[in-house]
Amino acid sequence: MSNRILASDIGQGVVFITSGGTSIPIDPVRSLENFSTGVRGARLAEYFLKANWNVIFLHRSSSARPFRHRLDIEMSPEKFVIVQEDYIKSKDRLLEIQFDTLEDYFGELEKYSKVLENSIASRKMILLAAAVSDFTTASKSSKIDSSEGFSVIELDKVAKALPSVTFSWAPSVPVFSFKLETEEEKIEPKAIKYFDQGVKGVIGNVLSSRRWKVSLIMKDKPTVNMEIDAVNSVIEIEDLLVSRLISVL
Repeated sequence: MSNRILASDIGQGVVFITSGGTSIPIDPVRSLENFSTGVRGARLAEYFLKANWNVIFLHRSSSARPFRHRLDIEMSPEKFVIVQEDYIKSKDRLLEIQFDTLEDYFGELEKYSKVLENSIASRKMILLAAAVSDFTTASKSSKIDSSEGFSVIELDKVAKALPSVTFSWAPSVPVFSFKLETEEEKIEPKAIKYFDQGVKGVIGNVLSSRRWKVSLIMKDKPTVNMEIDAVNSVIEIEDLLVSRLISVL
């Protein structure tokens, strides 16, 4: 399937999307989790597929997946058929890979960044939408005993993979990173720092409004703000974002 997805004569291009959050084990039954449902990544994949792009989708095993996340036990048969038909039309252009741990994520990120770099597809893009931990720790071999009182967990800084993607693994592929903040005024100053790491653009969003408002920040270009009606919109913000991303390549 991967050879077909990477072929130049199928679809408008190839996009590699990472989605979901990493898990850092503390002991055999506990872990540090990065908050991410993966819905944004799953929706982005769907809209790229609808735009006739081929999609490599690297996702947390428990996070949202394209089309499947729209299924609901109470949904009408008519809506189920619509989702099913969309999936059937797109499944041959979708390659899904799972990860859970930080090691899983970095290994697959390197592998498929290099695959995309070497692809003969004429249009390519990498969207780093996964919520990757900034910290790691050595996991205990047995469960931490809560009856023993407070336990100190030492955290180590995780080396950033972004420069490896942009400068080493896929230097010819446009890379877009995501920046989530709790305060809007912090997005652009922090996003600017990503340009030194080789990204083409940064998609910024605020936690409280991320479902209906995003910003596309690019070097030496005006910031593009996209927003939909949070209550009454019949479209999703990811639809607007995919159209904009394709237009700036």
